[in-house]
Amino acid sequence: MRRFFVFTVVFTISAFLFAPSQKEIDRYLRNYSEQGYRFLKSAGENAWYVAFKLPEWKKEWPVVVMLLRDQRGTEIVSVGTTVAKFDIELTPALMRYLLQKNGEDINIGAFSLYVSDGYYVQYFVRILNNYCTLDQIMGAVGWTAGYCNATERDIIEFMK
Repeated sequence: MRRFFVFTVVFTISAFLFAPSQKEIDRYLRNYSEQGYRFLKSAGENAWYVAFKLPEWKKEWPVVVMLLRDQRGTEIVSVGTTVAKFDIELTPALMRYLLQKNGEDINIGAFSLYVSDGYYVQYFVRILNNYCTLDQIMGAVGWTAGYCNATERDIIEFMK
């Protein structure tokens, strides 16, 4: 039991020591180099816009990376994009499709909806910063762009 306690304490402390800081995330996103990736701009102190596109995709996906803090003070890295915007109300069939996709075991993120000057479908991956590495942030950028690229056509079909 003592070993378990010591392991838990050491693991918890090390997680806090190695969580990427805002400056480290900024530097990493600005300097990252991979085919299809590009840094777009910083959007304030804790948000960055990047873009990702594979050669076989029709479009480049703008992705926002944010370092957020919830009400309890927990830092969360949120990586996401807008998949589609519609000028008409979203159909019940589309909402069922999004709920089904959110429940799939392979899906590490979640779709969300919001209304502003239109009806938006967004997709985000959220990672606790304490358990996050810079490479995982970049993996989340690629996953977000790829998952949205794969589901965009279905989402648009539900609105026809």
